[in-house]
Amino acid sequence: MTESPTQWPDPYQPPAQSSTPPAAPPTYPAYQTPPSPYGATGYPGAYPVSRPTNGLALTSMILSLVGLVTCLAIPVSTVGAILGHIGLKQIRETGQDGETYAKVGIIVGWIATGLVLLGVLGFVLYIFVIAAAATAS
Repeated sequence: MTESPTQWPDPYQPPAQSSTPPAAPPTYPAYQTPPSPYGATGYPGAYPVSRPTNGLALTSMILSLVGLVTCLAIPVSTVGAILGHIGLKQIRETGQDGETYAKVGIIVGWIATGLVLLGVLGFVLYIFVIAAAATAS
């Protein structure tokens, strides 16, 4: 079961030189990218710079909604509606974004203010009716 030492070449000897040069690696056709069905490929250009949003318009919407939710419409929603008018004027002059915010602030602010004023008027009328009924009896 032992191998004879003559079967293996001497590892310290340089390899034998052959007379034929080594074969070149096989060549393959160049890879072709398939055409894109959606038009040109590659990286798109830079995104356009967005216009800044008007701060008064955003503040107007926030104050009007807070005034509506917290029933503090007289001081808060009224200020929100007024800021909405000012912000809308600035937006038309400067071309900023936020026209929808300003319009929401104006509409919600005046509706909330109107609802609170109707509620106060109804409460005052209710008090007068109770007072009139108490004096009549």
